[in-house]
Amino acid sequence: MVAISDIRCISALWENFFNLPEKKIKSHAHCAKFPCLPRRFQVFQLEISRVKGYVDKLSHFLDSGAQAALSMAIRHFKYNRFLLRGLEMVKTLAATDNSPAQLLIRLALGVVIFPHGAQKVLGWFGGPGYGATVSAFPAMGFPFWAIILLLMSEVFGSLLLVLGLFTRVWALAIGVAIAICLKMNHLQHGFFMNWFGQQQGEGYEYHLLVLGIALALVVRGGGMLSLDRVLARDKRRGGLVF
Repeated sequence: MVAISDIRCISALWENFFNLPEKKIKSHAHCAKFPCLPRRFQVFQLEISRVKGYVDKLSHFLDSGAQAALSMAIRHFKYNRFLLRGLEMVKTLAATDNSPAQLLIRLALGVVIFPHGAQKVLGWFGGPGYGATVSAFPAMGFPFWAIILLLMSEVFGSLLLVLGLFTRVWALAIGVAIAICLKMNHLQHGFFMNWFGQQQGEGYEYHLLVLGIALALVVRGGGMLSLDRVLARDKRRGGLVF
């Protein structure tokens, strides 16, 4: 037989969970594990695994209509768990401090990279434009999808760096692009750029600077005046996640 306590537990979870007293929710022992989620949803997420066990017990004692209703309830639980995990990932990705240093290097990287993307996509600053770019890069061994990612990173990514939106994503993308460029075109020419016109090509000192800035942004985020700080804000606590 199914225990009455099991039935009551499912009923409480399904009908009354979101009406639990806030004081009781805040006292939940495991809430501290998920500081970037509202406490009501933290507890909700932790209870999903318990519900699965109750459903296994109840499914043999319910008619078809009740089983269908119970299955719908479980799908609702799973859907909310998926959304909550996505929210937690976004907030973790955007988490940053209020460092003015991160603001300065973020602006510097965005301002320097955007003209390169504008050359390739828009034909600005004497660049070839989109048509010539997508025609030339395949000859160097790049697939079309990689070209599109490069163009997006240099144009949209640089602008979003200036705004500080998903700083870590765009800094990582630009860093990867610069590392590939360094390996393919500049490593063989040594460290220094061709300051005196005596080398066959440009060295990689500039690329190392960009890589250093990009890695700093990946580690610490966008810093002061970034939209990431808005995404990561925990309004319930009136502060930031980290």
